[in-house]
Amino acid sequence: MQNEQKKYKKNSLALMLLPVIVLGISIQGCAHQEKTPGNVQAEATTKAIEQKTAEQPEDPAPPSVIEQHALDRLKQMSDKLVSAKAFTYHSNSFIELQAATGQFLTFFTDANVALQRPDKLYVNVSGDLPNFQLYFDGEKVSAFDPRKNLYAVSGPVATID
Repeated sequence: MQNEQKKYKKNSLALMLLPVIVLGISIQGCAHQEKTPGNVQAEATTKAIEQKTAEQPEDPAPPSVIEQHALDRLKQMSDKLVSAKAFTYHSNSFIELQAATGQFLTFFTDANVALQRPDKLYVNVSGDLPNFQLYFDGEKVSAFDPRKNLYAVSGPVATID
């Protein structure tokens, strides 16, 4: 029974964070990538691999799995979200988890997200899994679990992006 509860808690946390992750990916899009030490190291590794493969004849590149038209539309959507000064988002989602008995259980959640750049974000997730609320006020992130009456605050955060 405890293993099932641990599995439930682990899966419910992943489901609660899903709308926030989707929002973050949507906002960032593919338009922004900073130079960090990890990126510099990755570039150096890539250059070393390219030098080794330059000596060998190249095989023709396999055809792209994702159509260019779909990538163009995704980039267009991402650019629009990145440039938006404010927007709201509502989603209904579900996840099916297998119980210890083998039976699949379906859990439904609703997420409401409101963003106002440069310094305001509100997320409210409710439904069958543990509910939570998340706030960003320009300085810190606050999270609230209404069922447990639990409140947490982060340290300083630079920006929403």
